[in-house]
Amino acid sequence: MSNNDVTSLLPERVRNVNLYDPLRKPVTYDLSDNTSQWGMAPGVRDLITSLANDPAVHLSRYPEIYGASVKQQLARNYEEYLGDNPLDNIVVGCGTDDVLDCIIRACTQAGETIINPMPSFPMAGYFAQYNDRNVVGIELEADGSIDVDKFLAVPSKLIYLCSPNNPTGLPISRARIDELVNRYEGFIVIDEAYAEFAQNNCLDLLKENPRIVILRTFSKLHALAGLRIGYGLGNREVIVAAEALRGPYKANAIALAAAHDSLTQKTWLSSVVQQVREQREWFLGELFELGFAPLASDVNFVFIPMEVSGQLAQAFARAEIAVRIFDDLALYGSGIRVTIAPREVLTKVLDVLRSEQS
Repeated sequence: MSNNDVTSLLPERVRNVNLYDPLRKPVTYDLSDNTSQWGMAPGVRDLITSLANDPAVHLSRYPEIYGASVKQQLARNYEEYLGDNPLDNIVVGCGTDDVLDCIIRACTQAGETIINPMPSFPMAGYFAQYNDRNVVGIELEADGSIDVDKFLAVPSKLIYLCSPNNPTGLPISRARIDELVNRYEGFIVIDEAYAEFAQNNCLDLLKENPRIVILRTFSKLHALAGLRIGYGLGNREVIVAAEALRGPYKANAIALAAAHDSLTQKTWLSSVVQQVREQREWFLGELFELGFAPLASDVNFVFIPMEVSGQLAQAFARAEIAVRIFDDLALYGSGIRVTIAPREVLTKVLDVLRSEQS
């Protein structure tokens, strides 16, 4: 059988699939993916180091089927927002992407439409396409919010919102989210990957509306991106369906142990959030002083609309700094996204920007 014959056997939706590529190469200072530059909590680091030698862990055995230990800790942390049986309102997966994929498959059918705002995190659109759903992109407003009427004008089954948004760092107006929730009859998935750094969140909507699902991750604040673990919160029926589609044993034993321990390290996590906010405001001020116009940020990164020349990209490479470069972003065109880091690292970013101005 030739390659062409094999291709014809594949569903059209997965032919010529483009793999996700963050365009990241190993460097000394990686500020391209919004993961915590303060690292994981010290207790978590020690725990991971000890796991391989702990006879009680048995890494040769399968992990918890559905992440019960992490669910239990999440239930304690979010008790006021969940139902009487909070474990039924939580799904744990191999990263938030895994949970998002399962939610899309659980809540929609082939041929139904999913709305993915622009610019925003693109994975909802990818998963919709690969699962034979239709994807409609609707531009966000200049202030990062949504035009509810535009969203409602498109018949759809599920709307994905990322708030605060990636890659802009802007939150979606809570008033607009509330309006959408009250007027829309489908499912709304709110990705709160960066909510710990923000001033507000949408957790209170969980008890008000059974069609709301909130996604959160251990990749950003918790600094566990390499272990791939995330979770979703929502109505029992939705969560059970997503968990069934997700399948057993998706989160590995080390990820589950690290995530559970990290959830208990509240003093450390609060300290990191405070440091991120302080360095973010300092960095924004320095950027304005240099004549840039960065977007207001409610997260652990800053987006700077600007022309990005090959010379600037090379300057960052020479400095061993990776930032995320965008050259065709809806609303903004080109720009760079910089993860907030300790001041000495951000100073190096400013040095590169300053050198290219002269």
